[in-house]
Amino acid sequence: MVRLKLLNFYSWTVRNRPIAIRGYSRICKGCSALVESRYQHGTAQDTSDRNFVPKRDLSVNVTKHAIARATEQQYAMRCAGRFGTTARGFPQATTTTAAPPKMSATQQPKVHRFSVEQYYELGELGLLDKRTELLEGIITDMEPIGPYHAGILQELGQLFIEAAQNRYAVRIQLPVDLGRLSQPQPDLVLCTPGRWRDRHPKASDISLLVEIALSSITFDLREKLALYKAAEIREYWVVDLKAKQIHCFDAPQYRRQPLSEEISPEAWPDIRIDLRELFA
Repeated sequence: MVRLKLLNFYSWTVRNRPIAIRGYSRICKGCSALVESRYQHGTAQDTSDRNFVPKRDLSVNVTKHAIARATEQQYAMRCAGRFGTTARGFPQATTTTAAPPKMSATQQPKVHRFSVEQYYELGELGLLDKRTELLEGIITDMEPIGPYHAGILQELGQLFIEAAQNRYAVRIQLPVDLGRLSQPQPDLVLCTPGRWRDRHPKASDISLLVEIALSSITFDLREKLALYKAAEIREYWVVDLKAKQIHCFDAPQYRRQPLSEEISPEAWPDIRIDLRELFA
């Protein structure tokens, strides 16, 4: 058992050999055990030698006061992992808090999707103050219609109306029903004739769906294309106003056919549209 005496100048003695502790008046049981261990292994020597250098722990010359301080610091380091330490190195009790869960690199934020019924409720509450459409449960703003866009749409609509002969109905910028999460508003639709007062046309009622794109060309050729293909729309046209051509997609393969001279709907091959005249 190691006995430590508190001297007037704040030093401790181990077996009548003084080990000076500067600045502390407490006696720590763990510190005494470390001091005794260092003495037995030859790492604690008589501190009267001011040039003493510990064999294993310190690499520079230290005074007798620094020897005890280094010993106490080692003890504090051993306690720090289990109990935490105070500013002066003494162990103290700490409270542990659960670390927040780490997000996986592949984990994505959850998206809240609206149903068609919720979409209409938002409109009735006056929360939708812009032209919007519901795509896979996501409310999407629609781009403004410029003069060129409006002119092409008007000419196409008039052409299809004149050639209809009661074979189909022409709907311009009106919704279509593609399930409980989607209600897009394409620029033009050819669908089964009818009054359409109790519901919107579904995919099975549509023979041709047309989107006219200026700044939204990428969106119409990617997100809208995937939506219409999944819904099994019979034929989908994207009118590219910049390139002055029409991208045609036919079910079921939906292979892209860019046309710039003439085009006809698959369901109504007698209707021929001169694209050079349309884009002139």
